[in-house]
Amino acid sequence: MATLKVPLALASTGLMQLAWANPGPDVPRHFHLISNNTQDVKAMQKAEENPQLVIPSDWDHLTSSEYHEPMKDSSLDIT
Repeated sequence: MATLKVPLALASTGLMQLAWANPGPDVPRHFHLISNNTQDVKAMQKAEENPQLVIPSDWDHLTSSEYHEPMKDSSLDIT
């Protein structure tokens, strides 16, 4: 059975939701398309069993008000 995890992360506009889906056991794996080395494929299979979530983000020093005022004044979306 496939599983779905939904972690939350804070973004400049509020909360951002990320979906993390694990495929079911009947879904074919295509690790052999990345490498035909048996050790590489085994390492990818092992990594798939214990994935690590990485959330790249572009942190900003401006507040929402500092974004909102110029957008309102110029009628442009600068986010």
